[in-house]
Amino acid sequence: MGFLIRIVACSLAAFLIAVYIHQQESHQASLYDEWILEAARQWNVDPHLIKSVIWRESEFNPRKVGKASERGLMQVTPVAGREYAEAAGLARFSEQNLSDPRMGIMAGTWYLSRALARWEDRDNPVPFALAEYNAGRSRALRWATDPAGKKTTSGEFIESISYPSTKAYVQTILERYEQYRAENHFGIAIPRAATVVPAR
Repeated sequence: MGFLIRIVACSLAAFLIAVYIHQQESHQASLYDEWILEAARQWNVDPHLIKSVIWRESEFNPRKVGKASERGLMQVTPVAGREYAEAAGLARFSEQNLSDPRMGIMAGTWYLSRALARWEDRDNPVPFALAEYNAGRSRALRWATDPAGKKTTSGEFIESISYPSTKAYVQTILERYEQYRAENHFGIAIPRAATVVPAR
């Protein structure tokens, strides 16, 4: 009897810990919703996609710094940050500004928006844009055509990504994006990037 009570107590404790962790993660993820919506409206990107990229890039940690000096919630590189500052007409900008949550979200969303616009002629621009965001434009272009030079569909494109880390990056974001859209936490519709290719 004592053994069963210990098992039940341990199970209950594990459940309560899991609930607490989930609540903490949900709270952390919601801290930046206002700025995500602001960037979504300014750059015409689905806020659920922005939030999915933030989740994958930094797990909502604005102080994260990557190996190539990527900074902030969306892990924007210094080069991309300077491009954003120029496009946005920001006179004073340094790469440290990318650790500011609002600035990081704005810069990352601008960069993502630019990538989405480049792939608008595809059946679903999202996987192409995500691959470009992660691995660069030249690699995404290489994966975007088959050996005969024909444009690939989004599903074919994902299969053709030759970097396992980039393929996993694209697939995990697509899965999270689908989850966020199903939950519809933002409760608004932004027309871009509404189609999700299921991960394999």
